[in-house]
Amino acid sequence: MRPVRMMPASGRTRRSCTESGAAAARKQNGGTAATVQTSRSRVGASALWSRAAVRGILSGGVFLGLLCHSMDVHAEPPDLKTPAPVIYLAENLDEKDGLGYCIDTVGRGFGERLHAHSCKPRGGDVQFAYDAASRRILSATFSGKCATLMAPAVAGVSLGLVDCSTESAEQAFDYDSDAMVFRPGGDRALCLAVGATSRSAGPFMALDLLVVPCRSTDAKYTQWRIRDGPR
Repeated sequence: MRPVRMMPASGRTRRSCTESGAAAARKQNGGTAATVQTSRSRVGASALWSRAAVRGILSGGVFLGLLCHSMDVHAEPPDLKTPAPVIYLAENLDEKDGLGYCIDTVGRGFGERLHAHSCKPRGGDVQFAYDAASRRILSATFSGKCATLMAPAVAGVSLGLVDCSTESAEQAFDYDSDAMVFRPGGDRALCLAVGATSRSAGPFMALDLLVVPCRSTDAKYTQWRIRDGPR
C-alpha cells in the first residue's frame, strides 16, 4: 500500500486537531447523555438500541482521536542515518521509514540523472557535499562529478551529474543558510526542490528533483540541510 502523503503538522495544526477532538468528544458526550436519558424512557428493544448507539458514539470519539494522531506520522525532521557528507531535505515528508530524502543518482551506482531518494543508512550514491567557494554541489562518491541543471535555469528544469567545470553556469548554486535553500545561478526567484508525488524505489522511496519558483512553492519542498556544513 502506498503511504499517504502527510503535510508536516505545525504546533498550531496539532493543537487544532487536539482541540477539535476534545470539542467533538464533549459534543459526543453530551449526545451520549441525551441518548442515555432517552433510553430510560424506553423499554425492551428500544433500550438495547440506545445502549448500542452510546457505544457507537464513544467508539467514534476514539476513532477521531486516532485519526488526529495519525496525521502527525513523519510530520517532522527525518531521522538521518546517512554518514556525512550529505545534503538532505529538512522535512521527512512521506518517507515511510523516517529516513528523509537526499540528493541521489537515478539507478544503482553512477547515473547521469539526479533525483531525491530515501537517505540510505550506508551512504554511497546519496552522499553529496557543497563547496561554497566554487558554488558546486559535488558527489562524495564519484570523484570529479558535480550536480548540474540540464538546461538554463527556469522553473521545471531537472538535474544531472556531470564532470565538474568552473566555467559552467548550470553547475553554480548559492546556498542561503538562513532560508535553507539552494538558488541555481544565484537567481533569487528560483529554488532547488523535490516534487510533491513520491514513488517506490525498491525498499526505498524517490521524488523528482527540479527547479521551482520559490515564492509559490511550499517551503517543505525547498528547504535543505547540509551535514558537515558548506565547505
